[in-house]
Amino acid sequence: MLIILLGVIAGVVLSRILGLFIGAVVLALSYKILDALLVYNVFIEDENKLLTKNNL
Repeated sequence: MLIILLGVIAGVVLSRILGLFIGAVVLALSYKILDALLVYNVFIEDENKLLTKNNL
């Protein structure tokens, strides 16, 4: 919820009433994409560790 509030505040400061909605949406989507990428990277690293451990 904090990330959406920050997006609303930043949007209002930059573009007034339209920014109220656009800022929150852009920041929330960016947060979700970053979160998904970090989870994917952790999964790939764990998989690579398993593969290298099994090859030895």
